[in-house]
Formats: sequence, structure tokens, C-alpha cells
Amino acid sequence: MTRHYKSIFLSLAFLLLLPIGGCKRQANRIVVGSKNFTEQLILGELFAQIMEARTHLPVERRFYLAGTFICHQAILAGRIDIYPEYTGLH
Repeated sequence: MTRHYKSIFLSLAFLLLLPIGGCKRQANRIVVGSKNFTEQLILGELFAQIMEARTHLPVERRFYLAGTFICHQAILAGRIDIYPEYTGLH
């Protein structure tokens, strides 16, 4: 397994372990955000589809949120519940 696939696998494993009940949700929905990078858009869509399949809650997608600062501020403000991030460790 290449390092790239390992990082994707670890990201998805993290998502499955995410305590969704602790998210700042309104109206029983999950809001998935992502930065405006292709990898992050794909991971954000994967997160959304997995959550839709496993929770049966509506999932709102807020993609193309620019960089880390904007996504972090959106999490702190409760505008999104989750977004894919990677450390860049190889």
C-alpha cells in the first residue's frame, strides 16, 4: 500500500470513529466542508456519502472554503461540522 493510500485510509478511519453526536448541528443535519483542492473535495464528498449512508441524516456540502484558516473558523463558528485535513506526514 503506498503512502498516499495509507493517508486516505487513515482519514476515512478517523471519520468512522468521529463522534457525530458531539458536532454542532442544527436541525439534525451534518455540514461537511472542504478546502478548494481536488484531494480535499474528493475526501469531503466521501465523508458526506459515508455519513449519509450510515446515519440517514441529511448532509449539506460546503466545499471550496479556501484554506485552513477559513475552514477552522467555520468549525469554531458552527457553520460546518467536519472537513478533511491532512498533516503531510510521509
